[in-house]
Amino acid sequence: MGAGNISGRYVQGLRRRFPQLEVRRIADVDLGRAEALASRFAVPFHGAVDDLLADDGVDVVVNLTPPVLHAQTVIEALSAGKHVYVEKPLATSLDDGRQMMETARRHGVLLGSAPDTFLGSAGQTARHAIDSGIIGEPIAASAFVRSSRAEAWHPDPRFLFLPGGGPVMDMGPYYISALVNCLGPIARVSADSRIGARTRPMTAEGRVADFLEVTVAPP
Repeated sequence: MGAGNISGRYVQGLRRRFPQLEVRRIADVDLGRAEALASRFAVPFHGAVDDLLADDGVDVVVNLTPPVLHAQTVIEALSAGKHVYVEKPLATSLDDGRQMMETARRHGVLLGSAPDTFLGSAGQTARHAIDSGIIGEPIAASAFVRSSRAEAWHPDPRFLFLPGGGPVMDMGPYYISALVNCLGPIARVSADSRIGARTRPMTAEGRVADFLEVTVAPP
C-alpha cells in the first residue's frame, strides 16, 4: 500500500529475503503510479486501496503511505483482517498508536512497524554485551545523527515537512528503537525542537518543485 519512492526497494527486499511470500498486489491513491510499479516488477494485480483490502488473497499489508495517513490506513487494513507492517513512524500521536494496537487485538491480527534494524548484528551485539555483563551496568547512552537534506535526494519529500514528518519522526525511530532494545522501555520524555529553515530549495533529480515550505511546528 503506497507506491512511492521507497516501494521498489520493498518489493525487491521481500522477494530476495522472503521467498515464501508472494508480492500479489500494489495499491495507491494514484492508480497510474500503482500500475507503473506493478508493471516494473511484474506484480499480478494493482489498483485502489479498497481493491487491496477486499482481496482475500492478501494476508499481509506493507503500508508505505505518508505518516499522516498511517492511522487511518492501518486501522482500515487491520479491520479488514489483514496483518500490517507499517513504515515508521507507527503513528503521529500516542492516541492514534494506541487505537491501532487495540484494533489489531480486537481483530486478532498482527501489527508491526519499522524499523527492524535493532535486530541486526550491531544491535544484537550491543544487547549481548549488556546482558552478559561484558561492559557492566549501563548508566547512560546517547545517539546522534547527521544526514544530508532529504530535499537533496528525494524527488518529493513534502511529507517529511508536514505533521508526522521531520528528522525526529523519520530518522529518530532507528536510534530510539536501538536504545529501547538495549536499555528497556521509555519512562519519561523531554524534548525540544525548532525549524532551521522555513523554505527549502529542492535539488533532487525529478523533483516536483524547486522550493518547499516547512510546516512542522516545534512543540
